[in-house]
Amino acid sequence: ARPPAPPRVERRRRPARRPAGGTVSRDKSAARGEVYFNGSWYRQSRSTPFPRRLFHMIASEAMDNSTIVAWAADGQAFFIHDEQIFITDILPKYNFKASKIASFQRNLNIYGFQRMVKGPHAGGYVHPLFHRDMDTVVLSQIARRETTVKGGEPLRPLKGHPASASGSRSGSPS
Repeated sequence: ARPPAPPRVERRRRPARRPAGGTVSRDKSAARGEVYFNGSWYRQSRSTPFPRRLFHMIASEAMDNSTIVAWAADGQAFFIHDEQIFITDILPKYNFKASKIASFQRNLNIYGFQRMVKGPHAGGYVHPLFHRDMDTVVLSQIARRETTVKGGEPLRPLKGHPASASGSRSGSPS
C-alpha cells in the first residue's frame, strides 16, 4: 500500500505591503500565471487578451527589477533586452503561446505596437494607448487590427459562406 499523500500546502504568499493603485506584483512562489493586482490575485490564461497579459508581464517584471524586459525611463515604451531568455523564460511564465520572437512581434503588430528605430525609444515598442502609468481599463481599447490582403482591402467573410456569421451555420444552402 502507498503512504498517504502529504497535505497540500499553499505556496503563494501575499506581498508584505499592498501595491499602490494601478501597480502589479508577482510573488516568486506564486503558481504560474497568477498576478497580484490592486489588492487581488488574478489568474491569467491564454484567453486573457494579449494587451492585458503584456501589460501585466512588463509591470510584474519591472517590479522584480528584471533586466530582460523593462519600461523605458519615461514609461512610454518597453524594451526586450535579451530575446532568447525572454522567449524561453519570461513568455511561458505569463502563459504566452509564442515560442519565437517573430511570433511575439507579430502579435505586437496585430495590436498596433510599433518598433522604434530612431529617437529615445530606438529598439523599443510603443503604442499610443500603452504606457507604464496607464489605467488598465484602457487596455480593452487596444484592439486587433483587421487582417488585410496584399491589395490593402480588409478580409471579410464571404456572404452565404458556412464560416461567415451571416451565412448558414449548417453549411447547406438556405
